[in-house]
Amino acid sequence: MAMRRTPLLPGADRNPLRGALVRPLLLLLVMSLVPACQNDDDKLLRPGSVAGNVVTAFYIPTSEFSGHEILMDGEAKDKEWGGPLDLDRPYAQVHVTSANGTGDPGEPIYVAMKVVYTDTDIFFLFRWVDRVPNMIKDALCYVGPNLTDSTGRQDVLVAESSWARETPLFAREDEDRLSLAFEMEPTDDALGTFREQGCRVACHLNQSPSFGRPAHGRLDVWQWLACRTNQVRDKYTENDNGNYPAFGIPGYLDDFSADPVGGLVPDPGRSCWFPNTFPGSNRPRWIYRPGDDPFYKPSNPNNCFSRFGEDCRVNNGISLYYIWRDDVERIPAEFSAVDTTNWATLPAGKPEHKWRPGESGATLTLPDRVSAFYFTYPSESRADVRGKAVFDAKIGLWTLEVARPLRTGDGFNDVQFTGEPGSEVVFTAAIADNSARRHWGSGPQVLRFGSKTRGPTAASGNGDGR
Repeated sequence: MAMRRTPLLPGADRNPLRGALVRPLLLLLVMSLVPACQNDDDKLLRPGSVAGNVVTAFYIPTSEFSGHEILMDGEAKDKEWGGPLDLDRPYAQVHVTSANGTGDPGEPIYVAMKVVYTDTDIFFLFRWVDRVPNMIKDALCYVGPNLTDSTGRQDVLVAESSWARETPLFAREDEDRLSLAFEMEPTDDALGTFREQGCRVACHLNQSPSFGRPAHGRLDVWQWLACRTNQVRDKYTENDNGNYPAFGIPGYLDDFSADPVGGLVPDPGRSCWFPNTFPGSNRPRWIYRPGDDPFYKPSNPNNCFSRFGEDCRVNNGISLYYIWRDDVERIPAEFSAVDTTNWATLPAGKPEHKWRPGESGATLTLPDRVSAFYFTYPSESRADVRGKAVFDAKIGLWTLEVARPLRTGDGFNDVQFTGEPGSEVVFTAAIADNSARRHWGSGPQVLRFGSKTRGPTAASGNGDGR
């Protein structure tokens, strides 16, 4: 078999990949406040003198892939990808710079990259340095008065003045991002084309549309977001093998096409995330309630399954901070003045309590927070690209694994990989550090599908475009 699969959602015709491992939220909060050590001597991200900008996709036959499937867990295990010194599957080094991006993100960096493919699927591995991970975007912070233990309505709880996205104890964050753009329809243009200049002709700060131009063809754009597309279900039991969890799903990358007129346009289908506020408001629309969670205390655990056919878990296996909807058609009651108990307290594992604004002084207590988004299963063409990233705080390193079927059946919105040896697709990569606009971008890269026979492999370039 090409890969392990989980049951599909009703009506979904995509290819779910398996595996999930999520860090405790307390660890995420600590890492977001304390800069990690960065190993500047890591040879994985210091390519030295390497020519070219060709990234080779290495073929894995079914006989080798079976039993060593690449799980979307962000761990990059050697038996799946091969180690850093693997001569058969070396890392490519993609050079990303502010000159090819927008704003001033800082000095150029390298993104280490591997690509492998089977007869049915393609897999991408990315690793890049980052001093501080940014994983919580626009948290909704309670800044009203301490609620007492009294029952009944607390109208101050739903006052707009009682909520903010930034407080003296919690700075407003965006999120880390990685974006890929694949050329679907090339075009000739005297001012430069995507395959000649890469990100420079695709992204346009302070212009409309900000991404894509009529003269630059059509692009398939994938975007990994450290908050909105990286929240995945944890392994189901403490005794479950973390490398091969019996249940769990990876995150879903945002999937767009660069429309020549409108810029970035989402692929058809439902997104995996939605705003948890009304327009122009900082007050949450929904909060986690046990009564809204069909899996909190199932009446018959032996017959309890989610829509993916998997065993039930509280909040579908993710931290209570995040609001999960197993069924988006089932709409719970909105947050109100009688919701005086915060069931999703942070750090994770603390008991529920009445809402608190946080305190400074000898003991720092962060304000109670609610996610600015809620999450669910995507559908149709927006459920094609799976991925999961994990941050290594010891060396300051993101590791992102991404997978997609070679062919999706949506030729208008998705790049279709033929998987034929020697076939090529032009693409670019971009990295954003805690920003939606300021980012490093690459020059044009060439993804080339390697031979399906054993033998010497061509070296991959560092992506400088020189």
